[in-house]
Amino acid sequence: MRKPIFIHQIALTVLFIGLALQLAFYFLLLAPSKKRHDAASKEYHRMQERLAASPWPQQENALRTLLSEQEALLNGDEQQPGIRRQSAELLAQASRKYDLRVEEFYGNKSDFYRNVSRLDYQEEFNRMLNRLQEQGLQLQAGQLNLSEQSSSAYNYQLMLQLWSLENLLQLVLQSGLQCQNPLLPPRAVERIEILPIQAFFLTAKAQKPFLLQLPISLTLYGSLQQFLDFSQRCRSEENFIALQNIAITAIPPQLDVEKRQSAELLKIELLSSGFYRY
Repeated sequence: MRKPIFIHQIALTVLFIGLALQLAFYFLLLAPSKKRHDAASKEYHRMQERLAASPWPQQENALRTLLSEQEALLNGDEQQPGIRRQSAELLAQASRKYDLRVEEFYGNKSDFYRNVSRLDYQEEFNRMLNRLQEQGLQLQAGQLNLSEQSSSAYNYQLMLQLWSLENLLQLVLQSGLQCQNPLLPPRAVERIEILPIQAFFLTAKAQKPFLLQLPISLTLYGSLQQFLDFSQRCRSEENFIALQNIAITAIPPQLDVEKRQSAELLKIELLSSGFYRY
C-alpha cells in the first residue's frame, strides 16, 4: 500500500482546519445571530398584531401629528400652561405651608431632615396641644394615634404630621365647624386620628420618596354653609388639602328648655390629606 505523499497530507490538514472553522463560525456566530433574528422577528409580528388591535394610527404622518398634539398638551404655550407646568405649580402649592415652616425654623430642607430631634418633636407636640386648648379644642393623645412618646426613624415626618394636624384644625375653627356635637355636654374632641404616612416614589429604585401624603381622619359638626367654607379654605392659594370619603349625616333638630328648635346641624365624617414634596 502506498503511503500518502506530502501534498496529500497538507490538503487533508487544510480540509480539516476549514471544516473546523466553518463549524466554529456556525455555532459561535451564525447560530446565535439566527436565534436573535428569529426572536426579533416573532416580537415584531406580535407588535404588529398589538398595533393593529390598538386605536393608534400606524401611518408615520398621523403618528407625528399625534405626537405634536400630546407634546403641546404636556408643555403648553404662553397662553395655556401645559400639564407639566400645572403639576409643578400644584405640587408647590400643596407643599407651601410645610416649606414655610421648614424655612422659618430650620433654614432649608436638608437641615430639616437632619436636625429634627426627638426633643424638638416632643416640645412641638406639647406646644400644639396648648395652642389648640387655648382655642377650645381639647385633644387627647390617645385618640390621635400620635403622642409625645411616639417614635420614628424619621423625626421630621412626625413633625410634618403635627403641622398637618394643627393647620387642618385652624381651618376647621376659621370656618365655624366644631369637633364635638354641640347638642351634647362639652367633652373632648370626638374623633381625630392621624393615619400612617403614605410615601410615593418616582421609580422603584429611588432612594427617597418624591411625595408624602399625610392623612388625617376626623368628624366635624356644623351647617352646610360652614362645611362649604371649610372646603374652600382647604383649596386656596395658601392651602391644598384633599378631602376624601366624605359622609354627611343630618342630625334631627332638638328643642331646648324653652322649646326653641335647634338650627341645622350636620355630622361630617371625612378623610383629609396634606402633601409634602421633597
